[in-house]
Amino acid sequence: MEKRVLLATALAFAVIFIWYSMFPAQPRPAAAPAGGAPAETAAQSAAAPAGSVVPAAPAATRTAAPAPTGAPAAPAQAAAGEERVTLETDLAVIVLTNRGARAQSWTLKNFTVNGGTPLDLVSPAAGKGTPDLRPLDLVTGQKDLDEALTSALFVAERSSDGTGESVSFRWSDGAGTAAEKTLACTRDDYACTVTASVMRSGRPVPVYLVWGPGIGPTVKPGGGGGLDHVGFGVVGLADSSEIHDPARLTEAQSFAAGTTTWAAVDERYFTAFMRPAAAADTMPETRLVPVSVLPEPGGEVVPHLALAVAADKPLLLWAGPKEWDRLKAMPGGLYRLVNLGRPVFLPLIGPLLEPVIELLARGFYFALRWLHEHGINWGIAIILVTFGIRLVFFPIMQRTMVKMRQTQQRMQAVQPKANAIKARYAKIKGADARTKMNQEIMELYQKEGINPFSSLSGCLPLLLQLPILAAFYNVLTASIELRHAPFFGWITDLSAKDPYYITPLLMGATMFLQQKMAMTKTTDPQMRTQQRMMLIMPVMFTVFFMNLPSGLTLYWFVSNLLQIGQQVLINRQADRVLAAGQTRTA
Repeated sequence: MEKRVLLATALAFAVIFIWYSMFPAQPRPAAAPAGGAPAETAAQSAAAPAGSVVPAAPAATRTAAPAPTGAPAAPAQAAAGEERVTLETDLAVIVLTNRGARAQSWTLKNFTVNGGTPLDLVSPAAGKGTPDLRPLDLVTGQKDLDEALTSALFVAERSSDGTGESVSFRWSDGAGTAAEKTLACTRDDYACTVTASVMRSGRPVPVYLVWGPGIGPTVKPGGGGGLDHVGFGVVGLADSSEIHDPARLTEAQSFAAGTTTWAAVDERYFTAFMRPAAAADTMPETRLVPVSVLPEPGGEVVPHLALAVAADKPLLLWAGPKEWDRLKAMPGGLYRLVNLGRPVFLPLIGPLLEPVIELLARGFYFALRWLHEHGINWGIAIILVTFGIRLVFFPIMQRTMVKMRQTQQRMQAVQPKANAIKARYAKIKGADARTKMNQEIMELYQKEGINPFSSLSGCLPLLLQLPILAAFYNVLTASIELRHAPFFGWITDLSAKDPYYITPLLMGATMFLQQKMAMTKTTDPQMRTQQRMMLIMPVMFTVFFMNLPSGLTLYWFVSNLLQIGQQVLINRQADRVLAAGQTRTA
């Protein structure tokens, strides 16, 4: 019975582990802002059609004071034709068009894709969705005005100084409608300050600044072995953050002014977020807008989302890699964009263990980074950290595994007696007979000094490994430093799968060997069948690891090698203790 319980527990964990890795759960639905949205904001959201960028009616709480009656309209101001404006900093090259004062590309100098092409944070989805949005669009919720703003040819004025470069866009139709937008980028940072204003009939109009749809070169989910995505929406709260999956966003999600501290569109390694330029200011109203994107004619529509933030005050737009040190130095808990606490592989107890997973992941991240800063290859750093983990858990694993093996050996010794009891009750039916049979077997174990349930302690090493595995997975798939980090030979990217599947096969072989070494010799047909079933687990784990990051497979492979060495010690110690007990009994 106890063997069946152990087998069922181990297989259950393995099935859950593999199922949720191959079919990951969607992010948890975001909770409503604390205290709920103001009635006015909720009413506006309800009135707005699905997919709309902003409410049709401007928010009364943000309506600026009207201009004096009879104020003269600004003279007409427009460029003769479309032109590009390029801003270049030490870290990025930003190409804008004066048509709509939009961003056409936002490439990062220090990051590449596809073998050397500079990484562009403006998604190919821009301009291919419904609603039609592009980064740095200005939207007001008034359809005719928004159409005029996106087609207008702004007059661009570029300038630079020792701190960075900036460009101002101005446009007016001469009949009371005018718009102005300024983008000032810092030379040695990924940050840009954006100010925007729109006038209609001589009066200010509330306006939103857009980023999106999506971010980065991925226009379809599933690139990079299922790790990349088209951009989640993330909002920062007082002491946490909310993640919104575009696949589950059916209508615009609104956050009233003051309920968030920042808002972002992010993917695996990169992010674009907005917050007030002045840290003391309150975050204005923010909306996450669903956008239906058609990547190619006749293809499948892919859900994306765009970020729209009210531009009633200067905004800080930050577009770049999710570097821990940079994000940690900024207020508002922006370091949470480096999501190290994801409860992957643990669908049932994962949310409870999320703080533990995040703590472990941070420890692994800083240990790996410290080793790399001292000239050690990232792959060697993973091996050294694996040694450290095994060393920490050596005493508890040695004790529990020795105890489990002793129990297995003692139960094997008394198995003939237990089988004799079962044989006596084999032809007797009824619950009373089964109860009496189990009672006699338990009395036999008690007489022999065996606790059959102690064999369940063999599950403890597996249970301890799962949070560690989840933490290592998060480090490898969320740390920008490990993006495209090489090991040696054919492993050129520890954050991607092994292209030749060599490490998963070695991992499976070592896991199979360790399982064989942990098994006791038995002649009982039922126990031998159970042992053969346990040997299915290495096959399952091998298939599962095929598409996981090679760095994670390297960790598990080295861990298996160390476990094989420890298994030798476990078997020897268990044999000595059992032999000593038999000598005393004799």
